[in-house]
Amino acid sequence: MTTRISVDVDLTIIDENQALLPGVVEGLRALKGKGCALTLWSYGGKAYARLIAKMHKLEDFFDEYATKPDLVIDDDFEALSHLPTIDARVAKDWSQISERAINLANDLDDRSGLQDVPAWIRRLSHDRFDVGVQSAIAIWCHREAYFRWPRFRRNISSNWVRHPAARQKECFVYPQELEDEIRRAGLRVDRRSNGPAIISFLLSGGERPKRPYPSRWGWAIHHIYDGRNPRTWRKPVPRAEDEPALFTDSGGLVAGHPVAYYIATREPLLAWLLRWEAFRRFNFDPMGVFGDAK
Repeated sequence: MTTRISVDVDLTIIDENQALLPGVVEGLRALKGKGCALTLWSYGGKAYARLIAKMHKLEDFFDEYATKPDLVIDDDFEALSHLPTIDARVAKDWSQISERAINLANDLDDRSGLQDVPAWIRRLSHDRFDVGVQSAIAIWCHREAYFRWPRFRRNISSNWVRHPAARQKECFVYPQELEDEIRRAGLRVDRRSNGPAIISFLLSGGERPKRPYPSRWGWAIHHIYDGRNPRTWRKPVPRAEDEPALFTDSGGLVAGHPVAYYIATREPLLAWLLRWEAFRRFNFDPMGVFGDAK
């Protein structure tokens, strides 16, 4: 399916002086190379968008030009409200924007809704007056903005668990071959208490955005099986940090925005939606609760 993408003009492809931002041509070329249909739109109007494209010789990249709307009237409000958005202010550059857009386009082809999850998870969403449930649903509807998954599943070790010394910087000794791979990937050899889980996530193609403040910190790398929010009292949820087979299994790791991470650790609905998504993507089901649900 062709993914239709609308691209803004001001401060997205050009700066305040109408100069083309770095990497725009390469980023647009990558999107077109993946078969995306691009529309350039702006609050300045359709003619302005076309003028900017012509000024910078970008006409071949765009299929349409449009005026960005102030209000939308549509019969499918829910679908419109769930459209994923990439914040050009947060992205480092256009190589990151295009890569994120391509990954999102791939995910949209296999996106599930609440109607697709097991019935017992859907029942957790029935109390719409509960603030926790409302928060979980709102985050899940825009989950691409709040969570980043690895691209594939990998486990770099079945021998480690999270080190109890949270403030200690030298908790693990990596095998030389793995350390060499980490360096070749341009990553820092992270020996902190949760370092191996972070490394496993990143080596599996995961993206870890920076927090707004302090900007040197990344989003939390969350073990979705964290010992909390059991399905029933009879079957406890494993705490992956304490399980050698789970600690660095990237199938059970997700990068979470600080707000989404906080709610995912406390709201059963969001916790189980993440576990369902890990099962859909990677067949990750350490409790065996999803069975033949896929």
